[in-house]
Amino acid sequence: MAQAALQSATQKIVWLQTQPVIVRSLVEVLIILVIVMVACALELLIYRRLLSRSLATSRLWDDVLLKALHRPLQLLILVVGLCYCIDVFDASFTSVSFLAFTNFIRKIIVIFTVLWAALRFGKGLECNILDPSRHKKVDKATAFAVNRLFRIAAFFIGAIAIMQLVGVPFSALLAFGGAGALAFSFAAKDSLANVFGGLMLYIEHPFAMGDWILIIDKNIEGVVDGIGWRSTRIINFDKRPIFVPNSVFTTSSVMNCTRMANRRMVTALTLRYQDADKIPAIRDEVYEYIRNHHGIDPKQAVQVFFNEFGDSSINIRVAAFSKTTDSVEFGLLQQEIYLKMIDIVTRHGADFAFPTQTLDVPKAFTMTVPDHT
Repeated sequence: MAQAALQSATQKIVWLQTQPVIVRSLVEVLIILVIVMVACALELLIYRRLLSRSLATSRLWDDVLLKALHRPLQLLILVVGLCYCIDVFDASFTSVSFLAFTNFIRKIIVIFTVLWAALRFGKGLECNILDPSRHKKVDKATAFAVNRLFRIAAFFIGAIAIMQLVGVPFSALLAFGGAGALAFSFAAKDSLANVFGGLMLYIEHPFAMGDWILIIDKNIEGVVDGIGWRSTRIINFDKRPIFVPNSVFTTSSVMNCTRMANRRMVTALTLRYQDADKIPAIRDEVYEYIRNHHGIDPKQAVQVFFNEFGDSSINIRVAAFSKTTDSVEFGLLQQEIYLKMIDIVTRHGADFAFPTQTLDVPKAFTMTVPDHT
């Protein structure tokens, strides 16, 4: 059977060689188009099978890589097939040559395919990182940074490849790049400082979007709303956006209030001097109440003790750490504890002091006004 099939194919080839040039060219083009369609169908089949397996894994990159390569590969197969079809007609009709053009198109489409696939991979990886069903909670700025780095790398490599393709020597690229980088560094020193500051934010993660931060040196406080390459957008508590250059974060201290484990409650009970004998009982009851309160962290120290003689009061220091870090919940907890302390003080027959001054006159004296009449 194989010998018969080989003999039949040989006869068809011999028959084709006897046909006019236009017929041979059309047959070759038809064969190329069939090969292109088969290659596209085979690529689609392999893509679907590998994608179904990759989606069953917990890895973030495998399905993204397959999706990033699928459409660029389809385009590459179609364009390369069309270029070969043009080459067939070019070889048959020598009046006009398209060989240099098709070679250039093939090289360009390879560069474009790699660039497109890299951009799709970066975007897909960002979406997978931010998808809570695929991964644990990740900072959005990290996902954006990954995508941006892929974009920058893809465009940089693509630009170098295209310059090489059009005939620009690599040594000239290096010389131009070195001189250009030096001039650019002097002209855009502040902008480069902001970019490097943004890069350090992505690497070190001192805060994330949605965090409540305080820039101590600049007295800027608010919620981080966006982290860019040049600046970070902070919404203050008046709902006004503040755009902070990223270079500020390399020289200023930043307090991340969102990452605190507890909130600290500190106050003082200011009692009258005539209530000094009631201080031990008041102190013990306040201490037991706070220490056993459900909103107070028992792992942290609770401080309730007489610590100061004030100008007009005896002061009892009260300090504790709450379990919650939410500002509204902390305010309500603080209110509840303060009202209870007022109740404890009044039940023991004591009262709170207020600023007073006593004028001590040791003995009576008479003031005389001279008569100038």
